[in-house]
Amino acid sequence: MKNLYAVYNDCLNEVKAAGIVPGNIVDVTINTRAKKRWGRCTKENGFYKIEISDRLLQDDVDIKATKNTMTHEILHTVSNCMNHGAEWQSVADKMNRKYPDIYNIKRTTSAEEKGLESVPTRYR
Repeated sequence: MKNLYAVYNDCLNEVKAAGIVPGNIVDVTINTRAKKRWGRCTKENGFYKIEISDRLLQDDVDIKATKNTMTHEILHTVSNCMNHGAEWQSVADKMNRKYPDIYNIKRTTSAEEKGLESVPTRYR
């Protein structure tokens, strides 16, 4: 199983190296129950929490799939980026251009796009 914190730190460093300023992330956890999403970012009192599906941390999952979701959620912590509006799309595009061999961050992603077997519901 991939190390959640190693993936998070790697992605956070790449976001910062791209000149993007993330918000104050206070917690990153593994979600073992979510069946309809790959990740989630929530905000409470100015602090952010990120959850990542345990499926993305399995050894058979390409690290790029994991990093795309982690970075997608980190980008939600950027000012005015809690939705998938123009500002979020702008920082996602910035990451995709800076790291074209790693990232293809977009609003939603299917299991097939992540190189996984099809699942009955669409993950985000």
